[in-house]
Amino acid sequence: RRDLAQEITSATLKRLAEEREKQGLSMNKLASLSGLDPRAIALIERGERSPALHTVLRITIALEVNLWEMLQEVEKSDDS
Repeated sequence: RRDLAQEITSATLKRLAEEREKQGLSMNKLASLSGLDPRAIALIERGERSPALHTVLRITIALEVNLWEMLQEVEKSDDS
């Protein structure tokens, strides 16, 4: 179960990084929009920090993406 949770977390954080790049936002801009430190964004995207749910929500709100939908996409891609 722990491995599954880690896989879902990693895939979700990867999707968030992809979404940031797709929107043309720098890590600094995302940090500013989310109220997080730019170093935290970098650590999260590199997988060196496992963020709390509150932090993930701040990022998804800043990116204007729906976390629930993103989790469903990750789950669907994991099923294939």
